[in-house]
Parts: sequence; C-alpha cells; structure tokens
Amino acid sequence: MPGSYIPRIEVAEIEVLYCSQMHFTPIIDHARVDTYKLKKLLESEYDRAGISSDQIETGAVIITGETAKKENAELILHMMSELAGDFVVAVAGPDIESAIAGKGSGALEYSKRTHGRIINLDIGGGTTNIAVFNDGKLEETACLNVGGRLIEVCPESGRVQYVSEVCDALLQVHDISLSQGISAYEKLCEAMVTFVDDCVLHRKLNAIGRTFLMTEPLKSACTLARKRDGVPVYDGVMFSGGVAECFYDQSTWDQPFKHGDLGPILADAFRRSELARTFHVIEPKEKIRATVIGAGNNTIDVSGSTIQTEWMTLPVKNIPVAVVVLSLDDLNQTCAEQRLGQAFNRFKEYAGNQALGLSISIDTMPKYSEIQLLAKALFFSWHRQSACETPLVILLEHDFGKALGQALRGMTTSQARFACIDSVHVKDGDYIDIGKPVYEGGAVILVVKTLVFQSGGS
Repeated sequence: MPGSYIPRIEVAEIEVLYCSQMHFTPIIDHARVDTYKLKKLLESEYDRAGISSDQIETGAVIITGETAKKENAELILHMMSELAGDFVVAVAGPDIESAIAGKGSGALEYSKRTHGRIINLDIGGGTTNIAVFNDGKLEETACLNVGGRLIEVCPESGRVQYVSEVCDALLQVHDISLSQGISAYEKLCEAMVTFVDDCVLHRKLNAIGRTFLMTEPLKSACTLARKRDGVPVYDGVMFSGGVAECFYDQSTWDQPFKHGDLGPILADAFRRSELARTFHVIEPKEKIRATVIGAGNNTIDVSGSTIQTEWMTLPVKNIPVAVVVLSLDDLNQTCAEQRLGQAFNRFKEYAGNQALGLSISIDTMPKYSEIQLLAKALFFSWHRQSACETPLVILLEHDFGKALGQALRGMTTSQARFACIDSVHVKDGDYIDIGKPVYEGGAVILVVKTLVFQSGGS
C-alpha cells in the first residue's frame, strides 16, 4: 500500500426494511397540521414494522411542500424528533427538496451513467420541485406552487371542497369557473403546467406565473449547457412525486377525482406538456417515495479518515454552520483571519450555543506550512469570538483534518474543545449533527440538515 494512501470509509449499501402505506397528512384546517393524529399515525407504522423508536440510531423528519407552509411546521419537527432516533433531519427548503427528490427518483444516477443532462420534476400535493443533473452533478434547482392538492374535491360528486389562494387567483385571471365541469379543471391544470414549461425552458414567466414561483427560476447556471435556439436541451425528463403515479399509470386516466384532488388531471396536463413532448420521458426508480428515499441516501454521510475528534464530547446536535471560502494565497494570517472573523460574527444570534461550526473551503490541498498559517488564523479569530471557550467544529473538504487539529491544539489550552472533520460538503446556514466516533475513532457519522421553513412567494 502506498505511504500516501488515505483509506476512505463510505456507506456501501442501503437496504429498505419496511415501507408504510401512503397517508394524507392529517390537518385541523388548511393552516395547521393535526400533530396529535400525525404522531399516532407514525406510532402505528412503527408497530406494523415491528420496530421501536429505541432501535433507531439515525432518522429523518422530512417536512416538504404544502406541509412546510403550515403555521405549526416547526412544532411538527420538534414533536416528531423523539420518533426518529438520535438525529433528526428537517429538510423543508425547496431547493434542497428538489435535489433529494432527483436523487431518490434515480435521475442523478441516470445522468451519471449516461453522461447526460437529465431534468427531474417531483410533483406533489402543493409543489413541483425541479432539479437538473448534468453528468451526475446537480446543475440547478427551482420550485413552483404547482401540485395535485391545490384544489380538493369530493371523489364521488366532484364538488369543490378547497381552493388554494394561488389557484383562486389563476381562476380569476383566466375567468375559469369550476362549475363548468371537467373542462374547467383541465384548463386550470394546463395553465399551471405552462408555468412549469416556461421555467424549465428558460422563458420569462408572466406576472401571475411569477406568483407561482417559490424560488428563482432556472437560469442555466452551467455555461456548458447545450442549447438550441436559446432553449436548453435535456437528454431526458423524469417525473416523480405523487402526481407521477398518475402520469405513468394508465389505469387512473379515466378517474379524474379518484384521490379527491387534481392529481390525474394534472398528470394528463404534464403528459401533454411541451417538456414531455419535446424530450425523452424516462420512468423513475421511485415516484411517490422519491423524496424520502433521496433524503435517506443524501443526508447521512461518513466523514473522512484523517479526522481529529478526541478533544470534543460527541455526539452533538443542531450545530449552525458558516462557510468560509479561502484560496492558498489567502492563507496569510491577516487575510484568512479577517474572513474567519467575519464568519464568527454571523454566529452572534447563537450566543450560548453548545457548539459552532466553521466550514473551510480551500481551492486545493494546502502544504504543511499553509496548514500552520490556517491554524494560527483560526486560533486568533476563535479567541476573539469567545476566548476559545465555545466548542468549535471545523469542517474541511480536503483530507487534512488531523494535521490541522494537531496544529491548533498546540496553540490552545487543554480546556479548549474542538473537532476537525474532513470530506464534508455543506452550505452556509446548514446545521449538522455529529455522532460518536466509529471504527476505532477513524470516522464519525455526520448528518447535514437544512432547517428552512418558508411561506412561499417569489
């Protein structure tokens, strides 16, 4: 084995032990979720699976789409945490939801295998999450308020029981009356799908279309993206989410109100969309379960093997992270220290937090002398922030965590608590959970969490 070889520990296999049946989220009204019924529902599924919460070592609470907009979304997170093991992952931001749905559907894997540009549309009850993957890498994401349960109807009579605000505005703009029957629902769904077409084909949305946007529209961030007449070219399109079950299942096509919502009608509108007619449609590995499968695969990683954790008590949870981007040229004490100090300043609202996290992104692997410079800059900025009394987790993309930790330890007192963990990729504003060291201290389980509760809007 070469002397420079650094072993890596990775998640090698994932096995699904139990899948519950699908449930509609119990609600008190359209502003609040019935948390009591939701908890009882989850407890019953644990019983059916033959698993107790004490057996769960790591888990995820995924709050997405319409549920993330409810008034008590954060209450759901805290109440459900006891059922999800030591680690709770709350993924509610539309951008990250788009990414994990595309991973769960198989779009990312398909893109990597074919070296192609694949777009995944995850269409749920209240949102359509869009992710573009190019040769196995996430290129961009977007999200629109387009979903199957924006209008609810009685399955037997077709009588309207609920109309969301965004749909009500669209009905007025297009002068559509739902009393006109199935043709009115079809016209409404076609209008919503046109907004999705405009977004994914990089056309400017009109004023009402922009009210359906929950994020920025797709902008073709990748400069190498292929275009034809100014329109992006995709090698394939996948549809996942609950509406995708209707998209690919022909048995639902003649049952427009089977689920008491717009699902089958909206699926038909997507089948006739410009996107589906123009590009190759691929059936995903997962449809309605894409987001939860993607979250399970995407949020839990094993850290690198050159870590330094012996000077910090683990596990720790809910650590806020600030990202600092440095180049090797920045690793003179003044410049690096200034940027690290600015990152520490963003932690003022977390005074008294059990620990803080700094993610240091450097363009290439530093030399030992440069690691020493970084350690000095870290020490002085940390000392100014809290006299090195607040525990600190340092996250690195490259494998020099142990070297940095040892250099930093030589500058601090034995009471200073910190850890250096490498091979970790996070975003500014993420939170992390870190488990106890495994494999004789050579690795730790680390969970990246995006705790964002949005009310929508552009």
